Amino acid sequence: MAEIDSVAGQIYDVDADRILFRQSTTAFGIKDRSSGIVTPVATPVGFEPRGGFLTSHGAMLATEKPSGGGNVSELRDGSVVDLGSLHTADSLRVAGDFASWNDEQKLFRRNLATAANEQIAANVQSFGADVASNGHVAYFTTSDQVRRYRGPLQDDLLAQASQAQPQDLPLTDGTNVVWRERNPSCCNAPGFGALHAYGPSGAFDLGNTERTSVPQAGFDYRVAGGWIAFTRGDFGSSEIWLRDPAGNETLLTEAGTHRIVGLAPNGETVYETRTGTSDSFVLWRPGEGATAVGVTAPDAGPDGDRGYGDHVLFLGGRWFAVLGGSLRRLVPGDSAAGSRTQITTAPGPDDTPSHVSIPFASTTGDTEFQCKLDQGAYTACTSPAVYSSLPPGPHTFAVRAVVSHGPDEFEDVPAVATWAVDSVPPAVTIASGPDGRTSDATPTFGGAAGNEAEDGGSVTLEIHSGKFANGPLARTITVTRTGATWTAEITPELGEGEYTAVAGQSDTPGNLGLSDPRTFNVDVTPPDAKLAVRPQPVLTNREITFDAGESSDLPNPGGVIVRYEWDLDGDGDFERDTGTDSSTTRSYPTPRELSPAVRVTDGAGLKTVKRIDLTVAPVPPAGLVGVTINDGERFTNDPNVFISPVWPEGASHIFLSNDGGFANAVKAPLKTNMPWRLDSSGAERLPKTVYARFFANGRTFTDDIILDETLPVVILAEITGVEGKLSAAAAQVRTFHLHVKARDRLAGVSRMQITTNRAKPGVARKFKSRVDFRSSKSKIFVRVRDRAKNWSHWKRFQK
Repeated sequence: MAEIDSVAGQIYDVDADRILFRQSTTAFGIKDRSSGIVTPVATPVGFEPRGGFLTSHGAMLATEKPSGGGNVSELRDGSVVDLGSLHTADSLRVAGDFASWNDEQKLFRRNLATAANEQIAANVQSFGADVASNGHVAYFTTSDQVRRYRGPLQDDLLAQASQAQPQDLPLTDGTNVVWRERNPSCCNAPGFGALHAYGPSGAFDLGNTERTSVPQAGFDYRVAGGWIAFTRGDFGSSEIWLRDPAGNETLLTEAGTHRIVGLAPNGETVYETRTGTSDSFVLWRPGEGATAVGVTAPDAGPDGDRGYGDHVLFLGGRWFAVLGGSLRRLVPGDSAAGSRTQITTAPGPDDTPSHVSIPFASTTGDTEFQCKLDQGAYTACTSPAVYSSLPPGPHTFAVRAVVSHGPDEFEDVPAVATWAVDSVPPAVTIASGPDGRTSDATPTFGGAAGNEAEDGGSVTLEIHSGKFANGPLARTITVTRTGATWTAEITPELGEGEYTAVAGQSDTPGNLGLSDPRTFNVDVTPPDAKLAVRPQPVLTNREITFDAGESSDLPNPGGVIVRYEWDLDGDGDFERDTGTDSSTTRSYPTPRELSPAVRVTDGAGLKTVKRIDLTVAPVPPAGLVGVTINDGERFTNDPNVFISPVWPEGASHIFLSNDGGFANAVKAPLKTNMPWRLDSSGAERLPKTVYARFFANGRTFTDDIILDETLPVVILAEITGVEGKLSAAAAQVRTFHLHVKARDRLAGVSRMQITTNRAKPGVARKFKSRVDFRSSKSKIFVRVRDRAKNWSHWKRFQK
């Protein structure tokens, strides 16, 4: 029979998705049957795997020490939970969502759905108990009672009898409980007793024939779904009987060498029968009878059972045999030989064409087949199997007969053919040439080429429009390779746009080797550079931002600016590089006129410079915009004055003129105090106006001042009285009462000086017409100053 699956170790349990097996002396293994991945599960230190059961949450695992003593644990959702010691290593049993095991003389049950443990009995026999999928547990007490735990009920199925002693493992399927008894060695009784059972209607016997050999749980009695399979007689001359849920018994075999190895909930029974020196499996089905399945039964080793000799499993309505690490299907009428299917003519092993026709047939006359190619799935097929346009490389074809026998069906061991279509294509690559954007409209490509004897001597380079190698063909260049390399220049010029290059080389068998495609973009148009400055106006010591973010590489599809360089002082040297950052900042400490620039580079390496004219204006003083002469004085006697402007933001120069029409206007850089000369034609008393603009055609601002260059006049200077007498011996200070009259026709008199020493006249005092002056001298002089700061001539006081 064909192998369904296999692992590198003794199989303990199987379900639809997994296999639990002994991976080594220190670990279990769980194989995922779909992926083949094996997950190891380590045993406790010093323990070896003994058996186990797969569960909905993982697995229940039994281990033991070589020197004796055991342990039970649960692999639950990826983690191992230690559940304590086992009195005997094979006392672990699992059915549905329940497990049971012995710990010394204590009996435990675990609800696998809730992960809850409970001790259900004490003082139990060491050889274990059995659990059913409904949670019932059957066991022997140390006082030789047969009991059944139904949580929390405890049923006494057999009280201790004077002539009976329970022995071996009681089995239960949740409906029936079966055990065997041994009569004591007295009273001329035979050595071994009969099988007894307890069902829904109470206790009953399963043939009270006394035996000289020990009936064993599993091999001599099994329960499932209300059915009971059991033997009568001693091993070597025993019969196998089957009792249905209604209590009817059927003989399955004549007397011989038989062992029960499997019982399904529908009554199907698998047993071993010995013919000569070989044991084989036989499947008995209600209504059909017995049929050999052609599989030699294994000898159970010390680590070969998951529980009371199980190496046959009923899963999903089908029977499987565990032969060490091999999992096989048991099918009625199956042969133990190899494939029933034969490939009549297989393809050649190498350089096979891409079109093949493979004939096949069945050696036993089967008419239905399944085929698959490479990693595909098996599908129904007929001979010959025809495949066309196969890709180069190795291929595997498998065909198997579909064998029917009664209600079952199995797939034969497949016949397999392997071959290779053609050979490996030449290895051609593109190793050089534009990879991205380029400004070269006639680029050169190169790379490696196949150099085997069967490889062609030329390489063809195709240039396709667009980003894929299946786009419209723009250029085809065929060149002769030089050894293992090739080079090709694209001519004529390519237009702007995106292209994909792919190189190809053929060999003698017809294989076409293709390089990986290389996409590039021909870009011969320089980028469009833009430059803006903010904020405006640009003032000294104010940080400004130079922004080239509006620059672009249009109309080139996908074009981008990859580098920004800056000449911020306008000297032609691009001293700052901001990479892909499209802006930068700077301030200027002094007013100036300059031409800063940005240089942008696109992905093809093309550059454009954008330069602008920039005026750095001084920061204006506080106040309203305008001009002031001599800090706002009304009069001056000097045509050379100072102009104090308050300019608007952004102004850098001032236009000054003494003429309202700005004749002979002077343009000067702005500053807070500026010298200026008023128009003057000699001594005069005239108002003078200064005209100012901050922009050539901007608003006119004015200020005026009276230019007074005529001197004031002292009309009268007389001494009206003297206090004190003049001593002949020495000068004596006296007080002179003075009377002064002065005149200025425009600005008016504002200050005066009275002194006896005109070289050092002292400070100017406020003008008064009558004033007292103390002096030891009588020769006194006076002069006056008008508001234009003109001084009169000196005049001596007279009596």
